[in-house]
Amino acid sequence: RRVVSTVTEGTRLIGEVKETEIEEVTTTHLYQHRLKADNPIAITFDGTDAGGLSVDSVGDVQLAGAVRNQLGSTTITSTSGSLVTTDPSVIVDVGNATFSGLGGRIGGMGSEFRVDQTPGSTLTATALTGIDLREVSGDMNVLSARATARDANPANAVTGAVRLVADGSILGSGTGPHVEGSAIELVSVNGTIGTGAAPLVLREEARGLT
Repeated sequence: RRVVSTVTEGTRLIGEVKETEIEEVTTTHLYQHRLKADNPIAITFDGTDAGGLSVDSVGDVQLAGAVRNQLGSTTITSTSGSLVTTDPSVIVDVGNATFSGLGGRIGGMGSEFRVDQTPGSTLTATALTGIDLREVSGDMNVLSARATARDANPANAVTGAVRLVADGSILGSGTGPHVEGSAIELVSVNGTIGTGAAPLVLREEARGLT
């Protein structure tokens, strides 16, 4: 809307003033949409359904607390030292396991190296001077338990001995030999040592079998 007014001085017209008024109008529009929400949605999972645990050390590996990896494979290796647990309460609770103390032994400080493997899992253990392993619950399925040091002199202390103890049976997995050492001791508390279906093949060298 435009308004025109005049400005006078006395009776003399001195000009016109034009005024413009602008009216602003704001409009809000609301829209509603409907979407189909029951369509199938594809979901995929990346990764694996089993964990993996791998420890590789040049020096000694000392396990001071529980180790748990029940569904996956576990590999713990000392390339130049020993693999030991620091207390009898420490239990390595795993599935398929490979233990190595290539410059020393596999055992415990004052006790055995104690494991609790998932039923059906296999055990591989390799050490230089000796292996002392106990399965605390169920069978022990041995792929290989091998101590490599040898000293056939009966006047010297035994080195390269393997001692395996299981709450259940001690069974061989694969063709073997399953247990190799200068001396071998096997103890099954509530089972058998080998079966017709899973014989335990031994290679004892010079220092005796118990």
